[in-house]
Amino acid sequence: MTIASMFSLILIHLDWSEFLSIYDPLHERLSSLHVTTVRMSFTDIEEIIGQSLPASSRTYSAWWGNNDQGGKRHSAAWLRAGWRTEGLALEMEEVSFVRITEPALPTIFGAGISTSLSAEWLPSGEVKLSPDGKLAFPDVPKEAEVYRFRITAEETSRCYIGESANLRVRFNSYRNPGPTQATNLRLNAQMLEHLATGGAIGLDLITQIGALTQGNKLAH
Repeated sequence: MTIASMFSLILIHLDWSEFLSIYDPLHERLSSLHVTTVRMSFTDIEEIIGQSLPASSRTYSAWWGNNDQGGKRHSAAWLRAGWRTEGLALEMEEVSFVRITEPALPTIFGAGISTSLSAEWLPSGEVKLSPDGKLAFPDVPKEAEVYRFRITAEETSRCYIGESANLRVRFNSYRNPGPTQATNLRLNAQMLEHLATGGAIGLDLITQIGALTQGNKLAH
């Protein structure tokens, strides 16, 4: 058998899935950002990669270390994209990504271009208690959205604003939080208590953001 034919057999029997990483979507998301820092919850990251983070990520701060040696594909995902982790809060399940290198500016931000953003909140229903005593959210899309809960009572009112890559998944996490999801457990308990005492929770969404202007021209 020739060396060429032996090499062909090796290629055929290789499991190419070993060369792929579940954290590639995180690498792609960070690579696409044009900011220098971004704060994410563990749930945000799970929505990006499409599956749960390992239990060690919620237990050991070393998991979030900026070291890609020894086959650490999760840290390699953000390091290869030019980011490092900072400000880890295990109890809140949040971490910041900070750029190591300056981001490349998108071409729309060339000389002579000014930008302005506008957005409106769209009332999208109310959060209620279901017959089984759980949170019941309005039907929402499986899309990226910015959302706001208007939490009102007789003499008080406050709001909670968040964003998600998949709003339906996020609300399901609020309804059925996992045992290690500290933020979701906290919000679930607060909402249940507020509704049980007669309070109301309204939901608003932002579905469209923005306008880009150049001179007197408006670009969509």
